[in-house]
Amino acid sequence: MFLIVLNCRKGAVTRRMNTLSSSDKDADCQVEVVLVGGVGVGGRARANPYFCLRLDRIRISDADDDAQRCRNIPLHWYDGGNGWATKYFYDSVPRCDTLQEAGRYRCQVRMGDGRQCDHEIVEGDCCKGTCLWTSKANAHFLMANHAINHHGAQPPPRRQWSTSLLETEGCWDALLCAPCQGSRQMMAMAGWEDRMHWGWAAYFCSLSSVPLNVGIAQSVVPPCVYVALGTRTELAALNNIDEHWLATLLISLFLCPCSIAQSHRELVISGVAPGSGVMSKGQRSHAQCAMR
Repeated sequence: MFLIVLNCRKGAVTRRMNTLSSSDKDADCQVEVVLVGGVGVGGRARANPYFCLRLDRIRISDADDDAQRCRNIPLHWYDGGNGWATKYFYDSVPRCDTLQEAGRYRCQVRMGDGRQCDHEIVEGDCCKGTCLWTSKANAHFLMANHAINHHGAQPPPRRQWSTSLLETEGCWDALLCAPCQGSRQMMAMAGWEDRMHWGWAAYFCSLSSVPLNVGIAQSVVPPCVYVALGTRTELAALNNIDEHWLATLLISLFLCPCSIAQSHRELVISGVAPGSGVMSKGQRSHAQCAMR
């Protein structure tokens, strides 16, 4: 999408849209257009429907455009899940969480006679009028179905993890402070390199404070399991990794330090290093940016 930042006397306003309207071209505003996520097949900005949280965090812009420039989002992450289908559509009516308005998206594929397809998809919504309103994450499924059935498009091939589960690089962080490394990886998957966030670390620890009932017994799950499951699930979606959910669950449960270390290496290879509290800061592997 296009990220259009209007720096006005009343403050900074961030908008996502394809073109500037006449009302935006105000003498009191300095307009800066930043292209986020690449362009679609028809030359327009890619559509920006609502996804689930793990795929939406890379698409949420910051009101601070300087902070937005500091984020490092590999382009192939925008194709994760059904994200690849967004390049076949554009925002005809951008979704607006502030006004609780669902989005409308039109196909930007050029037909054989040169006309634009213009098939429109309307985003579902739920709980409108409440403070918990959010658009339903259904538009990207409809986009994928239309692109496949009407234009012969195919999703990108699923790939495997770049390194073996049993490699040792990154294991010290996973063993000594899994919540710390987990917080770094969650920040990296939002585009923030080499950044620790105590909120994420506290969140992973708090999950272990609630015992789980297993039959007649109660069991406390260590934080590393929650870290492994959260980071592995999100990174597999972003990098379009072919792994069954049951394999993800079992690896996170029984090999959680290995899983955390593997996701650390995967992020480094993707070009977004989460950093380390044990190893050198800003670490990069020899395969840095191999997939970008």
